[in-house]
Amino acid sequence: MSYPVSAFAILLACPIFGGTLTLHTTLMGVSSGITMAVAIWWFYAALARGPMSVVSPVTALLVAVLPVIAGLLIGESLSQTSLWGVVLAIVAVLLVSMQTSVDKSHGGAAQIPFTRSVLALTLGAGTAFAFSFMLAHQIPLGAGLWPIFLARLSATVFVFLVASYRSTITIFSSPNKSLITYALAIGILDAVANATMYFALQGSQLSTTSVVISLYPVFTVLLAVLVVKESVNRLQWVGMALAFLSIVTISYSA
Repeated sequence: MSYPVSAFAILLACPIFGGTLTLHTTLMGVSSGITMAVAIWWFYAALARGPMSVVSPVTALLVAVLPVIAGLLIGESLSQTSLWGVVLAIVAVLLVSMQTSVDKSHGGAAQIPFTRSVLALTLGAGTAFAFSFMLAHQIPLGAGLWPIFLARLSATVFVFLVASYRSTITIFSSPNKSLITYALAIGILDAVANATMYFALQGSQLSTTSVVISLYPVFTVLLAVLVVKESVNRLQWVGMALAFLSIVTISYSA
Protein backbone atom coordinates (compact mmCIF):
# COMPACT_ATOMS: atom_id res chain seq x y z
CA MET A 1 0.00 0.00 0.00
CA SER A 2 2.88 2.37 0.70
CA TYR A 3 4.42 1.91 -2.76
CA PRO A 4 1.61 3.55 -4.79
CA VAL A 5 1.47 6.35 -2.20
CA SER A 6 5.19 6.91 -2.66
CA ALA A 7 4.84 6.85 -6.46
CA PHE A 8 2.01 9.41 -6.34
CA ALA A 9 3.96 11.72 -3.98
CA ILE A 10 7.00 11.63 -6.29
CA LEU A 11 4.75 12.30 -9.31
CA LEU A 12 3.41 15.46 -7.64
CA ALA A 13 6.99 16.69 -7.10
CA CYS A 14 8.19 15.88 -10.64
CA PRO A 15 7.04 19.18 -12.27
CA ILE A 16 8.86 21.16 -9.56
CA PHE A 17 12.25 19.63 -10.42
CA GLY A 18 11.67 19.53 -14.18
CA GLY A 19 13.92 17.32 -16.26
CA THR A 20 13.49 15.25 -19.39
CA LEU A 21 13.32 11.51 -19.92
CA THR A 22 15.39 9.56 -22.39
CA LEU A 23 15.36 5.86 -23.21
CA HIS A 24 18.47 5.39 -21.06
CA THR A 25 17.05 7.14 -17.98
CA THR A 26 13.75 5.30 -18.39
CA LEU A 27 15.47 1.91 -18.50
CA MET A 28 17.70 2.76 -15.54
CA GLY A 29 14.74 4.03 -13.49
CA VAL A 30 12.55 1.00 -14.17
CA SER A 31 15.44 -1.43 -13.61
CA SER A 32 16.40 0.28 -10.35
CA GLY A 33 12.81 0.16 -9.08
CA ILE A 34 12.23 -3.51 -9.84
CA THR A 35 15.65 -4.45 -8.42
CA MET A 36 14.87 -2.58 -5.17
CA ALA A 37 11.47 -4.32 -4.93
CA VAL A 38 13.14 -7.72 -5.35
CA ALA A 39 15.73 -6.77 -2.71
CA ILE A 40 13.10 -5.80 -0.14
CA TRP A 41 11.01 -8.92 -0.88
CA TRP A 42 13.98 -11.30 -0.43
CA PHE A 43 15.28 -9.38 2.61
CA TYR A 44 11.98 -9.66 4.50
CA ALA A 45 11.67 -13.31 3.45
CA ALA A 46 15.15 -14.00 4.85
CA LEU A 47 14.33 -12.20 8.11
CA ALA A 48 11.12 -14.22 8.45
CA ARG A 49 12.84 -17.58 7.94
CA GLY A 50 16.31 -17.10 9.41
CA PRO A 51 18.18 -15.50 12.33
CA MET A 52 18.20 -11.70 12.23
CA SER A 53 21.63 -11.71 13.88
CA VAL A 54 23.07 -13.23 10.69
CA VAL A 55 20.73 -12.03 7.93
CA SER A 56 20.94 -8.34 8.80
CA PRO A 57 24.76 -7.92 9.01
CA VAL A 58 25.45 -10.06 5.92
CA THR A 59 22.93 -8.06 3.88
CA ALA A 60 24.34 -4.78 5.20
CA LEU A 61 27.89 -5.87 4.36
CA LEU A 62 26.96 -6.63 0.74
CA VAL A 63 25.08 -3.33 0.41
CA ALA A 64 28.12 -1.44 1.69
CA VAL A 65 30.92 -3.31 -0.08
CA LEU A 66 29.60 -4.14 -3.58
CA PRO A 67 28.96 -0.51 -4.69
CA VAL A 68 32.43 0.46 -3.43
CA ILE A 69 33.97 -2.25 -5.60
CA ALA A 70 31.82 -1.15 -8.55
CA GLY A 71 32.84 2.47 -8.05
CA LEU A 72 36.51 1.59 -8.04
CA LEU A 73 36.07 -0.56 -11.16
CA ILE A 74 34.49 2.35 -13.10
CA GLY A 75 37.46 4.56 -12.28
CA GLU A 76 36.54 6.32 -9.04
CA SER A 77 39.36 7.07 -6.64
CA LEU A 78 39.32 7.30 -2.86
CA SER A 79 41.58 9.52 -0.81
CA GLN A 80 43.16 8.03 2.29
CA THR A 81 40.67 9.90 4.48
CA SER A 82 37.72 8.66 2.41
CA LEU A 83 39.05 5.10 2.55
CA TRP A 84 39.22 5.22 6.35
CA GLY A 85 35.69 6.60 6.40
CA VAL A 86 34.46 3.74 4.19
CA VAL A 87 36.17 1.15 6.41
CA LEU A 88 34.65 2.71 9.54
CA ALA A 89 31.21 2.72 7.91
CA ILE A 90 31.41 -0.96 6.93
CA VAL A 91 32.48 -1.95 10.45
CA ALA A 92 29.74 0.26 11.89
CA VAL A 93 27.02 -1.36 9.77
CA LEU A 94 28.15 -4.83 10.84
CA LEU A 95 28.23 -3.93 14.55
CA VAL A 96 24.88 -2.12 14.54
CA SER A 97 23.23 -5.02 12.73
CA MET A 98 24.47 -7.52 15.30
CA GLN A 99 21.81 -8.95 17.62
CA THR A 100 22.76 -10.74 20.81
CA SER A 101 22.04 -14.44 20.40
CA VAL A 102 19.69 -15.95 22.98
CA ASP A 103 20.79 -19.12 24.70
CA LYS A 104 18.00 -21.67 25.11
CA SER A 105 19.57 -23.00 28.32
CA HIS A 106 18.92 -19.61 29.96
CA GLY A 107 15.23 -19.66 29.17
CA GLY A 108 15.48 -17.94 25.80
CA ALA A 109 14.11 -19.02 22.46
CA ALA A 110 15.96 -21.56 20.37
CA GLN A 111 18.37 -20.18 17.79
CA ILE A 112 16.78 -20.12 14.33
CA PRO A 113 18.93 -22.11 11.83
CA PHE A 114 20.66 -20.34 8.97
CA THR A 115 19.66 -22.71 6.17
CA ARG A 116 20.78 -22.76 2.53
CA SER A 117 17.54 -21.16 1.38
CA VAL A 118 17.98 -18.34 3.92
CA LEU A 119 21.58 -17.92 2.76
CA ALA A 120 20.41 -17.65 -0.85
CA LEU A 121 17.75 -15.07 0.06
CA THR A 122 20.26 -13.07 2.12
CA LEU A 123 22.91 -13.00 -0.61
CA GLY A 124 20.26 -12.21 -3.22
CA ALA A 125 18.80 -9.35 -1.16
CA GLY A 126 22.17 -7.73 -0.44
CA THR A 127 23.24 -8.02 -4.08
CA ALA A 128 19.93 -6.64 -5.34
CA PHE A 129 20.13 -3.65 -2.98
CA ALA A 130 23.65 -2.92 -4.21
CA PHE A 131 22.66 -3.21 -7.88
CA SER A 132 19.74 -0.86 -7.30
CA PHE A 133 22.20 1.78 -6.05
CA MET A 134 24.46 1.17 -9.04
CA LEU A 135 21.59 1.52 -11.52
CA ALA A 136 20.38 4.73 -9.89
CA HIS A 137 23.92 6.11 -10.08
CA GLN A 138 23.87 5.57 -13.86
CA ILE A 139 21.00 8.06 -14.31
CA PRO A 140 22.56 11.30 -15.61
CA LEU A 141 21.85 14.78 -14.29
CA GLY A 142 18.98 16.67 -15.87
CA ALA A 143 16.34 13.93 -15.64
CA GLY A 144 14.68 15.41 -12.56
CA LEU A 145 12.57 13.03 -10.47
CA TRP A 146 10.97 11.28 -13.44
CA PRO A 147 13.27 8.22 -13.25
CA ILE A 148 12.46 7.83 -9.53
CA PHE A 149 8.75 8.02 -10.30
CA LEU A 150 9.17 5.29 -12.92
CA ALA A 151 11.22 3.27 -10.42
CA ARG A 152 8.47 3.41 -7.79
CA LEU A 153 5.74 2.81 -10.39
CA SER A 154 7.46 -0.28 -11.78
CA ALA A 155 8.16 -1.52 -8.25
CA THR A 156 4.48 -1.05 -7.37
CA VAL A 157 3.37 -3.12 -10.36
CA PHE A 158 5.94 -5.81 -9.52
CA VAL A 159 4.90 -6.03 -5.85
CA PHE A 160 1.20 -6.26 -6.71
CA LEU A 161 1.85 -8.99 -9.27
CA VAL A 162 3.87 -11.02 -6.77
CA ALA A 163 1.35 -10.46 -3.96
CA SER A 164 -1.62 -11.40 -6.13
CA TYR A 165 0.15 -14.57 -7.30
CA ARG A 166 1.38 -15.73 -3.88
CA SER A 167 -1.54 -14.75 -1.65
CA THR A 168 -5.05 -13.33 -1.56
CA ILE A 169 -5.06 -9.55 -1.11
CA THR A 170 -7.83 -8.70 1.36
CA ILE A 171 -6.68 -5.32 2.66
CA PHE A 172 -8.66 -3.44 0.02
CA SER A 173 -11.92 -5.30 0.61
CA SER A 174 -11.81 -4.51 4.35
CA PRO A 175 -9.40 -1.59 4.83
CA ASN A 176 -8.02 -0.93 8.29
CA LYS A 177 -7.78 2.77 9.22
CA SER A 178 -4.52 2.43 11.14
CA LEU A 179 -3.03 0.38 8.29
CA ILE A 180 -3.97 3.08 5.79
CA THR A 181 -2.49 5.77 8.07
CA TYR A 182 0.80 3.89 8.33
CA ALA A 183 0.83 3.27 4.57
CA LEU A 184 0.38 7.00 3.88
CA ALA A 185 3.14 7.97 6.33
CA ILE A 186 5.54 5.31 5.06
CA GLY A 187 4.81 6.22 1.44
CA ILE A 188 5.58 9.92 1.96
CA LEU A 189 8.77 9.19 3.92
CA ASP A 190 9.75 6.65 1.27
CA ALA A 191 9.30 9.28 -1.45
CA VAL A 192 11.54 11.75 0.40
CA ALA A 193 14.15 9.07 1.08
CA ASN A 194 14.27 7.89 -2.51
CA ALA A 195 14.45 11.42 -3.94
CA THR A 196 17.32 12.45 -1.66
CA MET A 197 19.13 9.15 -2.25
CA TYR A 198 18.78 9.65 -6.00
CA PHE A 199 20.20 13.18 -5.94
CA ALA A 200 23.02 12.06 -3.63
CA LEU A 201 24.00 9.24 -5.98
CA GLN A 202 23.90 11.65 -8.92
CA GLY A 203 26.01 14.34 -7.30
CA SER A 204 28.89 12.32 -5.88
CA GLN A 205 30.90 9.12 -6.11
CA LEU A 206 29.09 5.79 -5.92
CA SER A 207 31.83 4.33 -3.71
CA THR A 208 31.34 6.86 -0.88
CA THR A 209 27.66 7.79 -1.19
CA SER A 210 26.44 4.18 -1.20
CA VAL A 211 28.37 3.49 2.00
CA VAL A 212 26.79 6.45 3.79
CA ILE A 213 23.33 5.34 2.57
CA SER A 214 24.01 1.81 3.83
CA LEU A 215 24.27 3.25 7.36
CA TYR A 216 20.46 3.32 7.57
CA PRO A 217 20.43 0.54 10.26
CA VAL A 218 22.17 3.01 12.59
CA PHE A 219 19.24 5.40 12.53
CA THR A 220 16.73 2.55 12.76
CA VAL A 221 18.40 1.26 15.93
CA LEU A 222 18.72 4.79 17.33
CA LEU A 223 15.01 5.45 16.79
CA ALA A 224 14.21 2.08 18.34
CA VAL A 225 16.08 3.18 21.46
CA LEU A 226 14.60 6.70 21.63
CA VAL A 227 11.01 5.97 20.55
CA VAL A 228 10.26 2.31 21.26
CA LYS A 229 12.66 2.12 24.24
CA GLU A 230 14.35 -1.03 22.96
CA SER A 231 17.54 -2.25 24.60
CA VAL A 232 20.81 -2.13 22.65
CA ASN A 233 23.93 -4.18 23.25
CA ARG A 234 27.41 -2.72 23.62
CA LEU A 235 28.51 -3.68 20.11
CA GLN A 236 25.59 -1.74 18.64
CA TRP A 237 26.49 1.36 20.67
CA VAL A 238 30.08 1.11 19.41
CA GLY A 239 28.73 0.68 15.88
CA MET A 240 26.60 3.82 16.15
CA ALA A 241 29.58 5.83 17.38
CA LEU A 242 31.72 4.55 14.50
CA ALA A 243 28.91 5.34 12.04
CA PHE A 244 28.77 8.99 12.97
CA LEU A 245 32.57 9.16 12.94
CA SER A 246 32.59 7.66 9.43
CA ILE A 247 30.03 10.22 8.20
CA VAL A 248 32.18 13.06 9.54
CA THR A 249 35.30 11.52 7.97
CA ILE A 250 33.72 11.02 4.54
CA SER A 251 32.10 14.47 4.59
CA TYR A 252 35.41 16.09 5.53
CA SER A 253 37.25 14.36 2.71
CA ALA A 254 34.53 15.39 0.24
